Amino acid sequence: MENCIFCKIVNNELPSRKLYEDDLVIAILDLYPITDGHTLVIPKTHIRDIHTLDDATAVRIMQVAKKFAGLVQSKFEFPGSTIMAANGEAQDVPHFHMHVIGRKKASDLQFVAPTDTNKTAEHLDQIAEILKIN
Repeated sequence: MENCIFCKIVNNELPSRKLYEDDLVIAILDLYPITDGHTLVIPKTHIRDIHTLDDATAVRIMQVAKKFAGLVQSKFEFPGSTIMAANGEAQDVPHFHMHVIGRKKASDLQFVAPTDTNKTAEHLDQIAEILKIN
């Protein structure tokens, strides 16, 4: 895609700190890291989000993310890591990618639920029924 930052990095039109490359993906250091070793695993083909991600590329992204999770944890002495992706309009760059982020404790990254909700057991049962895959 013409104005995609990650496509430009893949095509060597923008600089990056490339850590790994194969025929399907590249891994680079995040320009604005949350922790030391914060790595992005990016498909070389422009894929907008997980909904258009082919299975072969999805598998390869997870294999590389797994490898870097181990490296980040061991090299920077993190006892844990988080592997995550944003989709749709929630992405900073509209090109699918996975973040690998070293973690020292459970509260390093906070996903805060809204405080003004009333999540009853009945409501949660309804949500579970909607999302259940048979």
